[in-house]
Amino acid sequence: MSKCSGINVGSIEEDIRNLEKYIELVIDKNYCDCNELNIICYGKYADGSKNVANSIQNILQDYTRQKQINEEHQKINGELREKVKELEEQVEYDKTHIYTPMTIQLNFIPKQKIKDKIEELNKQRRELGFKTYLRKEDIINDDRVIVCQIQVLQKLLQESEDK
Repeated sequence: MSKCSGINVGSIEEDIRNLEKYIELVIDKNYCDCNELNIICYGKYADGSKNVANSIQNILQDYTRQKQINEEHQKINGELREKVKELEEQVEYDKTHIYTPMTIQLNFIPKQKIKDKIEELNKQRRELGFKTYLRKEDIINDDRVIVCQIQVLQKLLQESEDK
């Protein structure tokens, strides 16, 4: 039995041989003995083989089944092609959006490094008041710059914690 059709493949091959015999007798040799032609077309042969009408019917049924199976396979193939396309797109996306330790190291600043920098800037700010050789305006300007830097860094930290 064929896995796809559910019909015995040997039976189909027998039907094809019967049709070939019919074609050889009737069409190729212009055979016209009505009694034998009726037996070939509608009756049973002496050897028990099927007649032409049964052979044609069996072949058409198997053809119809095969056609349905092919349509189902085409539908499944179409769905699989779509899924493959989606997966290929996902792979392309992942290639550009997955962070490796190296890309993280090259493209991101650790939170602790930002905290350390804020602490360093606060230390600079405290030390700024002890510098007597600077003018008061320079101290105020430097202090403002440091305060702005601290605020920017704190904002970065806050945004990263909000995510």
